[in-house]
Amino acid sequence: MAMEYFYELFTDLPRQGPGCREATIRALGLLKDLPPNPRVLDIGCGCGMQTQILAQELKTKILAIDNHRPLLDHLDRAAARNGLEIETRELSMIDMPFEEESFDLLWAEGSIFIIGLARGLKDFRTYLKPDGYLAFTELCWFVSDPPAEIKTYFDNVYPDIRPADEVRRMAAASGYRVIESFNLPDRAWWDDYYTPMLERMEELKVKNAGITDAEAVYANCEAEIEMFRRHSKSYGYTFFVLQRI
Repeated sequence: MAMEYFYELFTDLPRQGPGCREATIRALGLLKDLPPNPRVLDIGCGCGMQTQILAQELKTKILAIDNHRPLLDHLDRAAARNGLEIETRELSMIDMPFEEESFDLLWAEGSIFIIGLARGLKDFRTYLKPDGYLAFTELCWFVSDPPAEIKTYFDNVYPDIRPADEVRRMAAASGYRVIESFNLPDRAWWDDYYTPMLERMEELKVKNAGITDAEAVYANCEAEIEMFRRHSKSYGYTFFVLQRI
């Protein structure tokens, strides 16, 4: 089964999607009026590199959810090792069992695409207290007329990619005030994501040589990385910080 080889590749990476400490810190700096000891939910946390930053910077307990237990086990060990107050739960963002208006801050780095941006904006808002914040990253076009090669690629793998202006309009229409948005730098893709992924794939190609499902996973990842090498000026992740109205 292809997912077996997908998880084998991704579970031990430092991150399961693009991101960097500087971007997380910058987004946190835009939250000007969080209450003391805010209630925080990290949605689709993966192994939780950003979750640890939230716990360090906000000095409060972070609830982190993901639907893949081995990733949460990584985070549990890191939290224990670093003395951080993080609670993990194996949950899907598609059906979260929380009361309405439960949280002061929802965080979703590289994960809102799983539920879909439109639904995520709508559903996540119900869990925010009045004036609560939603911070997330989403794949966006950086140019108005991207090259045909990368446009065709995303037509096949992520047709919902939009310009950041459109995401901001969707956020406003969904009941949020847009505090700020900014693009992640190229190093957010390479340092903790693509570079270790390429290294891990070289090991796994030897281990899983001749296994068709495994080779398909690696080929898809290599195609994605090559697209970014060629076209990173045309697209990337944008960080959005919103406040519930």
